[in-house]
Amino acid sequence: MELPEAADFRETTSLTVEELSDGIRCFTVRPLHSQRWGLQLLAGSLLFAALSASLPPPLIVVAVLFALGATARAAFSVRLESLLVMEGIGLQLTTRFTTGREKVVFVETSAVSEMFISEAVRLDCCFFYMACLLHGDDLCHQPSLVVPFRELQPSLRQLRRIYRGTRAVLMGEEEGTWQEGSRHGEDT
Repeated sequence: MELPEAADFRETTSLTVEELSDGIRCFTVRPLHSQRWGLQLLAGSLLFAALSASLPPPLIVVAVLFALGATARAAFSVRLESLLVMEGIGLQLTTRFTTGREKVVFVETSAVSEMFISEAVRLDCCFFYMACLLHGDDLCHQPSLVVPFRELQPSLRQLRRIYRGTRAVLMGEEEGTWQEGSRHGEDT
């Protein structure tokens, strides 16, 4: 299967890679266009117009619900997602919301069986994602998937860079050896 060129997709996120020390690398993804205040200003303007124009009560209720929905959406939107890769220790996945709340997940290196980039299809779009397959500790625990950058969905070009860098730190592979169509960094 041939993957589409990265230039075919419009990038909606920016990627920052930091080498914090030997064996520790941080990949941070942020949205390119912050919609922090745009929707709230629109909702507030509509609400103000509805209240000042003495519109019928049903339209005022619709304007109030729209304003509340826009504010709630902004409060739960993601400001950044990061993947901190530490050699011999593991992965730390962080999601930071516009409200300042953070969600942090840690995965030990020994729990990671495999990493891969895959394609997902929704009714309205198609996108790529990176996932880590975690194996169960014993017979009671089933294998599971952890998906870094679940909310912001970096482009395929950015995911390739993250994938190569993560495997280089976590699994000791050379960054330049992974190519399309190869597995585990082996050249085809």
